[in-house]
Amino acid sequence: MHARQFLALCEILEIYDIYTEFVGQSPLNPFRNLNENGMNKVLEYISDLESTGNYKPAEIIPIHVIRERKVFYNTVSAGTGSFLDSDEYEIFSSPDIPEAATFGVYVDGDSMEPKYHNKDLIWIEQTACLDDGEIGIFYLDGNAYVNKFQNNRLGTYLISLNKKYDPIPVTENSSFKIFGRVLS
Repeated sequence: MHARQFLALCEILEIYDIYTEFVGQSPLNPFRNLNENGMNKVLEYISDLESTGNYKPAEIIPIHVIRERKVFYNTVSAGTGSFLDSDEYEIFSSPDIPEAATFGVYVDGDSMEPKYHNKDLIWIEQTACLDDGEIGIFYLDGNAYVNKFQNNRLGTYLISLNKKYDPIPVTENSSFKIFGRVLS
């Protein structure tokens, strides 16, 4: 039984002190040495404290996690295709980098407009597999592309969002690799 199922079952059975119910008297239970009248007094005092508003838990201030990822200088084509294979990169630090991102690249071209524009920085989760309809980074016959992946009964194609570009077919003779999934 998983923990969530166990806790749900305890809630159904109205068991709120699991330790006492299954192990014995909990040494951490502040009510352990009180009778019913004493427990009611404690609950009454808690109610009084809550009603003043002076003892609310402190508001949690979110901490922005700064992530660091490589951003390659070479661009991926949103148009005619460019090559992505380089040891040249910069380390980019930001709280806005998606947690699953492995690296970043810049877009070159307009074939993915209106979603991605020329010189946009996009974050990539490195993976060798994509589902039909996902946007990814691809290697095809010596060039790197950012496109929508079509892999269905109609065939395998790299599809531009900008309608002025034709789909790029991926054939059995193509040198093809999926670099990753576009996250942003």
